[in-house]
Amino acid sequence: MNRKIYDGYKNLAKKIGTKDDVIVELKAYRDSHNNDKYGFLYDSDRLMQTVVDSPVKDAFLTGITSKNNNIVKLFNEYKHVMRDSIIKSRIYGLSVIYKDKVLPNEFIVSLDVEQNPQRDDYLLPTNITLRYISDYDDNDLIFVQQHGTDKYIIDSGGYGYSIVAGIEESIKRYYASLNISTGILGTLNQSIIKMQDLNEKILEGEEDELLDRLDVINYFKSNLSTFLIDKEDDYVNVQKSLSGVKDVIEKNELALCSVARMPYSRLFQRHQSGLANSQESDLKNYYDTVVSEIRENHIRKIFNRILKSNGIDGEWDFLPIYQQNGKEKAETLKMNVDSVEKLIELGIIGGDEVKPILGL
Repeated sequence: MNRKIYDGYKNLAKKIGTKDDVIVELKAYRDSHNNDKYGFLYDSDRLMQTVVDSPVKDAFLTGITSKNNNIVKLFNEYKHVMRDSIIKSRIYGLSVIYKDKVLPNEFIVSLDVEQNPQRDDYLLPTNITLRYISDYDDNDLIFVQQHGTDKYIIDSGGYGYSIVAGIEESIKRYYASLNISTGILGTLNQSIIKMQDLNEKILEGEEDELLDRLDVINYFKSNLSTFLIDKEDDYVNVQKSLSGVKDVIEKNELALCSVARMPYSRLFQRHQSGLANSQESDLKNYYDTVVSEIRENHIRKIFNRILKSNGIDGEWDFLPIYQQNGKEKAETLKMNVDSVEKLIELGIIGGDEVKPILGL
């Protein structure tokens, strides 16, 4: 954190009589620039909800393990609160847990900072409203923040980073490609009617007569599936090509997957043809990202605070998210059996130790 900002917050903590660590933890974070906009985009778009929610929900696909049953029980009691708080922070950049609930936006810190870079107090607080100070115990507050870079925090004036903001443009481009494709499908067949003496009739001001003829032709085409044209006229049906449309849509889908950092099969709930092995690998990598960015960066920190607040001590860890399929389990078991056989041959382990090692 910028030293000047840190010192400014430390002085501010003394002025309003609260604890240094509460102010330091805020790090000048506020809700995102466009709270209402991002909330609307999230509420109104199912694809946006998938991008925001899925990594968080996947982080809770499996629970935790601990020798202390009270820890496992407490995790199960609080997992919905933790999940909702992380999702909310991904929408707005910041959320706050108080005991067993996620606080509404109006309770979150409201902060104004000096915006003029020429001033010595640039980005230091000029006005701050901590609405919870009189109503809540600071020790029971847990801040859940989406961490931008230090440069992002300073350049944005302390606004929280919203996942919705980062994905908005990519989703718009994806929908635009779908709309263009739909428009093309609606004009696949183009009717061309060749009329004798067409130019002369237009030059003689007989457009109304031409339009009347087209109305009659369209009537028969629509109602009787029959073309009624003059003996001297001609009719041609031109079919447009759809080549390239599928590629454009797929490229926008893949671009969206890249920005959302989600595999194709997880975001769109279907597999790309011929890429099953690659997508299985992508899914594993995705789960690794979920573990590092959601489980370790958010859930572990939040739950440790909850344990501390409840006066519970003990070790715990997450159960793995990714579960091997039958083929992978068989391959893993075979490799382990080969390794165990060599250990037995070398006299390193005895036969009674085989089953625990193999997990049988």
